[in-house]
Amino acid sequence: MQMKYIVIEAGGKELIFVFPDCIVHAMMFEHICAIRSGFPQDRSWHRPYLGAKIVSAGFIHNGICGGKSESLKVKARPNADAKLFADGGIS
Repeated sequence: MQMKYIVIEAGGKELIFVFPDCIVHAMMFEHICAIRSGFPQDRSWHRPYLGAKIVSAGFIHNGICGGKSESLKVKARPNADAKLFADGGIS
């Protein structure tokens, strides 16, 4: 099953978020930012990630990354994103 993903850089680390392809990349990024900004308050998200930057976005299927996000206007980095995913989603 094909999924979508976004890679962000925050706090000196890259993080990959994988989600169903029925969700628009930009909407997912908006929700990631809402969670990171304190919703839910003081639970499991670390405040140093507040200055997140979008690194890449695209589609993933069987560990293979590619494509682009039209809503975020960024391309995938096929090799780097696949490695990040394979390594557990954080670098």
